Parts: sequence; C-alpha cells; structure tokens
Amino acid sequence: MSLALQLETEDQAKARCRVAVARTWEADEIARGDDRPGLHREHVFDLEEGIRVIAAREHSSELKLTILHASFSVQNAELAKQIGAEGFFNRCQELFREFFDRIPDKKAVVTRAGIVHLFCELEKDR
Repeated sequence: MSLALQLETEDQAKARCRVAVARTWEADEIARGDDRPGLHREHVFDLEEGIRVIAAREHSSELKLTILHASFSVQNAELAKQIGAEGFFNRCQELFREFFDRIPDKKAVVTRAGIVHLFCELEKDR
C-alpha cells in the first residue's frame, strides 16, 4: 500500500525536506514492514515532473550509523521514455543534492523495478 499521488512543485517539496529528516527511523523496524516512511506524507514528495521521492533519516544498529536515505521512482511513463534510465539516475542525484544539500556518498541501489535508492552518511555511533 502506498499514498495517493499529491503533486507539488519542486520548491514546495524542498520547503518540506527538513520535516522528512527530523525523525530517525530504525532500519530494523522498516525491514520488518510494520511501518515505513513511505506511509507518511511528510516523507513523500510527488514532484509535478513525475518523480516520487521518499526520504528519511535511518539508523542501523547493525552498521552503527545513521544515514539519509532517499528513493526515487518514475510516476510518469512519458518522462521515463524522454529521459531514459541514465537520465533518470542523474536527475535523482541532482534532486538529492538540491533537496538535502548533500552528495550521496554510499553505493547507490537500483531495483529491478527501476527505483533508485541514494544514501548519505550522517553520523556514526560512538
């Protein structure tokens, strides 16, 4: 289950980014599937250009670090045709930098469905 599309401009989405990373989610809890950031509007950004961004601050006890995790999916088939896979990946990196003023510094993951996951380390456990 996911939230219905609620289109917004890039500027509107950027204005909400701080709220998306205010709470720290535990990666173990997300993995269990009981609850996840994508079920909460404050973490979901549906850009008018046809890209859905889901962003959250996540802590991993196993890795002993906190990261910024953002996933990107195309919600518009026409956009997917126009920019292609490489163009979409580049746009995801651009949005990550613009929204969070950070550069993804961990290996990106792209699922078979074409969802791009970008990560940035925020802090290590002491």
